[in-house]
Amino acid sequence: YLYKTEQSIPPILLLFLTKQDLNVMPKEWIQQLYQAALAMDDQLVTDLIQDIPEAQTALSNLLMNLVDNFRLDIIIDCIDHD
Repeated sequence: YLYKTEQSIPPILLLFLTKQDLNVMPKEWIQQLYQAALAMDDQLVTDLIQDIPEAQTALSNLLMNLVDNFRLDIIIDCIDHD
């Protein structure tokens, strides 16, 4: 049997989210992302990720991977340590 495998970002890349990665988005959006992550509201974080332009697919994929792996703490730390 052949099973389709999903392509995803390797877990090691989760550690490479930086403030510069997020700076492509407006400060207000970053603050909303921070508040949603702080509240552990993965649905709101997912909704905010949908606002990321298609040109920033790598960022949206990275953030979705963090959400999918229950690592909102990495988002919080990234925004909190500027």
